[in-house]
Amino acid sequence: MSGGAREPIRACIFGLGNIGAGYALDSKGQPRSHLDAIIQSVGIEPVLLVDNNSSILNSVRSRYSELDPSIFVSKVPLIKNFSKYTAVDVAVVCTPLSGRYDLIKNLMEVKPKVLVLEKPVAENCAEAKRILELCKDLEIECRVNFPRRLDVRIQKAKEFLAEDPLKVIFRYSSSFENFGPHLIDFAMNFFGEIKSVTSFRESVNSAGRNYDFLIESCAGFPIYCIGTGDTEYQQLDCEVFYEDCKFDFKNGMTEIVKNVSVKNLIYSGVAHLDPKTKFAREPVGGLQELYQSIVQYIDARHMILGCNLEEAVLGQRVMDAIIKSSQTGFKKITLN
Repeated sequence: MSGGAREPIRACIFGLGNIGAGYALDSKGQPRSHLDAIIQSVGIEPVLLVDNNSSILNSVRSRYSELDPSIFVSKVPLIKNFSKYTAVDVAVVCTPLSGRYDLIKNLMEVKPKVLVLEKPVAENCAEAKRILELCKDLEIECRVNFPRRLDVRIQKAKEFLAEDPLKVIFRYSSSFENFGPHLIDFAMNFFGEIKSVTSFRESVNSAGRNYDFLIESCAGFPIYCIGTGDTEYQQLDCEVFYEDCKFDFKNGMTEIVKNVSVKNLIYSGVAHLDPKTKFAREPVGGLQELYQSIVQYIDARHMILGCNLEEAVLGQRVMDAIIKSSQTGFKKITLN
């Protein structure tokens, strides 16, 4: 840019829980929270950090003593008292779903250049569409945080999956509300549009409600999704089956392995899978890449990478359909 260095892009975060500001850096020093991703990114800085839970707010303020303590507040400022922050460029919303639409509507008066939302976007597809319309009317770019969209290893592995597979199997732990959005976004990003969904089992564990369900892709192959319940280990794993090989995305997709069919590997005349290509086991990245992309957009109008709001609304529609299928006797729900 000409004319000397510009002022840093101004970011505010609403909701300072785990993903907002609570998670520590991973084993490679990569950020796992929005606050750390902003701090580690060049050209952007936090100017307002909001959480109505005083315990969370004080904990984050104590851990980030290098930040100006005045930027930590317990209430979302009313727009009439928001003049100090009218230059906010990026608004990050990590709050619970209840009341989220009203918060976003309030924020739209400040007209940030970019809105970043934690998944899921809203409690249901209808509310997600209302948020989409708000952003469209004000021409505000929005991205939803699905970090696997920007993880370099995962996107590199996508290049190996150019052809339609025979079938896909997902397994997820925790709850459908927590991991369901990640699973569905991964499925749409890797395997294309979804034709229909059919739930075939519903259960409840300590983390919340789970659904076992079948996705029928528009390309015609099945995607089976299984909630594993109360395991002490985390699951967001995927197996992709081809005639002569199988791809494994294991341990929350921190490990990626291509297994190829090899005859006589164990028994004469019989083919088994042998791991041939392995990506190094690494924590899932993508969050800092999101903010670097946002800085490039604001500076030079480069396209922001990641999941846009239109795509996230489609994912929300799939989630709603899975729940509806379970509530209507496990009927097939057609989407396309």
